Amino acid sequence: MHASKEGPRRGMLSQRERCDERMTPAALLRCIRRLRAHQPLASTYQEHLQEVGALAPVWYISQKQHWLAWLAEYDGPGFYGRAVTRRTAEFAYNHVVCPPMVVWLGEAAGVSVLRVRMAIEAGLEAGPTLMGQAGAVRRVLPWGTVGFYLQKAMRRRGSSR
Repeated sequence: MHASKEGPRRGMLSQRERCDERMTPAALLRCIRRLRAHQPLASTYQEHLQEVGALAPVWYISQKQHWLAWLAEYDGPGFYGRAVTRRTAEFAYNHVVCPPMVVWLGEAAGVSVLRVRMAIEAGLEAGPTLMGQAGAVRRVLPWGTVGFYLQKAMRRRGSSR
């Protein structure tokens, strides 16, 4: 895919695609609770990574469940014994090492299918490590973009209640 023909260049944010960078992990958790669990592109990506042996079998039934569990203790020491507990949602997002988890949030937030597919393609081209793949996905779906669409989705859902 050539980004010039298909929309924004990887990682480039337009002025309207900026997110409030002060969102907390707790606020992100509340947003994620309101999103649909099944996201077809993220699910297909996860299945592919499992088929080729890049992603081991998982305990969660959806990437939504994965996010909820991961963020549930994010403001405390959590499983990994974090020393610093006051982080932003952006920091949390940028430290996810599971590529389908990153893709899921972008897809669930409402980022365009084209851009989500570009992110998956970048992940698949990034090599064998999950860390490298997640980083490649985030270059196409940076927090500023995903956070913007997430906030937009929350405003839509809030006004339709």
